[in-house]
Amino acid sequence: MSVLPKTSSVQQRGMRTSATIANAAKGEGKEGSTISGRLFGACVLERYPVIMPELPAWEKEYQEWSEEKQLKKRKELPAELIETRYNEENAGVLDWEPAPRITPDDTAKNMKSLNRALDKKLYLIVKSKDGLWHFPHLEHQAGETMRQTADRVAATVAPMDEVFVLGNAPSGHFAIPEGDSLAGAEPGDVLFYYRANYLASTFMLPKTSGAVDWAWATNEEVWTEYFKADQAEFMKQLIEAPPMLAGG
Repeated sequence: MSVLPKTSSVQQRGMRTSATIANAAKGEGKEGSTISGRLFGACVLERYPVIMPELPAWEKEYQEWSEEKQLKKRKELPAELIETRYNEENAGVLDWEPAPRITPDDTAKNMKSLNRALDKKLYLIVKSKDGLWHFPHLEHQAGETMRQTADRVAATVAPMDEVFVLGNAPSGHFAIPEGDSLAGAEPGDVLFYYRANYLASTFMLPKTSGAVDWAWATNEEVWTEYFKADQAEFMKQLIEAPPMLAGG
């Protein structure tokens, strides 16, 4: 179960991914193999970081060294050239402390909140009635493009003015392996994943979404705590790969 199916892939070029969709629509898989199952569009909805991430140790050390070097070169100005009144009048404005990087929702590990892991991306995952966690997905309908399927998926979890789907080509596809299932997708079915940005600061999953629960998880939380072994490595690659911005 830890080995990915041959039809699971994180694509890096839009042209190759578009060809995959075209072949899938004709019932052809990788290297001409037949896809007997259905096609699904999935939406990987992500919230971008809202604060700068912590600097690595080497960069902090360099900054301290650089500031210390600059201080040695500075010259102290005569007292008569320093305007003290300006400093006194603006002392209240200049004397401030940044907000804490760790929020109460971080401490409580409130997975439904967007006010946590502020220096990381968060990804929306939902829980279906069968108890499995997954990215939201729906079955592809005749006459629509796979991007239109992804738009339809996004509209089930958030208003479309709060979502920006990236490009016409998916970032990857995953074939459900034998003996497995995922929220309506059965063995042989193929899911095509589209990346999207969430633009609002709050979130509430609509009751009409069909899911019973949701969570906003970090990259590592997605593939270590929520997905099974046969999908975890694929999800890790999918999230870490750059999104497809070009049309396919």
